[in-house]
Amino acid sequence: MPDNSSIRQYYLNRLDDTQDGQKPGPKVPLGIGRLIADCFAMLFRKLPIVLVLSFWPSLLGVLLSGSLVGIRYTIGFEDVASGTASGPILLSALVDILVYAVVTALLVRPVHDVKFNRPVRISRDLVPALKSVFPISLLILAQTLMVMLGGLLALFIPGSVLFGIIGFVFIGLFLIAVIWAYAAWSVMPAAVVVEGAGFQGLSRSVALTKGYRWPIVAVIAPVWICSALVVLATAALTGLVESIAGLSAAVVLFAVADAIGTSLVGIIVSILYIRLREIKEGIGVDRVAEVFD
Repeated sequence: MPDNSSIRQYYLNRLDDTQDGQKPGPKVPLGIGRLIADCFAMLFRKLPIVLVLSFWPSLLGVLLSGSLVGIRYTIGFEDVASGTASGPILLSALVDILVYAVVTALLVRPVHDVKFNRPVRISRDLVPALKSVFPISLLILAQTLMVMLGGLLALFIPGSVLFGIIGFVFIGLFLIAVIWAYAAWSVMPAAVVVEGAGFQGLSRSVALTKGYRWPIVAVIAPVWICSALVVLATAALTGLVESIAGLSAAVVLFAVADAIGTSLVGIIVSILYIRLREIKEGIGVDRVAEVFD
């Protein structure tokens, strides 16, 4: 078996080839239903491992956000206080980005192990995953800022230049563009962790998802909806839990729900990445998994 450095160089060469458009992959079906089914099957089949990896980042995120904007607001008990400055709210949003980056980075390698029927080794995966958190977080922040800038333009132009139905059409087109862009960037975290793509993760994701953006939306949308429903349903129950077992129990319950919801998204990102590598580059999950040895 080749050493780890040669495998990584191989992946970097494939990255350049894919970006230059020299080796386009065959147009084969993505397999929307199978990918969604694999995501939920993996969550339930490996729920203890998923919670071991995702609960503590989620709990720390809830506590940190609670210290910024109030714990009762964070877990859905009440609206943010009217006098709360915008700074803590923005910092709380950054905490959410960091939690997503940590959880997704921690799940990428275990998802590959499960797909390849290999034992999950958390101790082996922990440090490399955490090293990927910084570039993933910055790239997600860059995505968010680009979307926010586009949103400001979408609101400004119809209000100042266009009117009526034309303005609504413009905003609708912007929303479609946001969804398309998210699909284009969707597998960035997995590319950063697996290939060590670093800040090239966005361009790598764009290359891998080319030609499959709308099928990717069809895969991710149901998972995102289920993820949000898990968190919202739990938030509705936290009041009852607090009345029975106290605020601490409600916080833990919310953190568990947040961990499951975030893990769903992290799992589907990893599964999509594996599938796109198979389609675009003819690399099976066994070849992708070699980089972890």
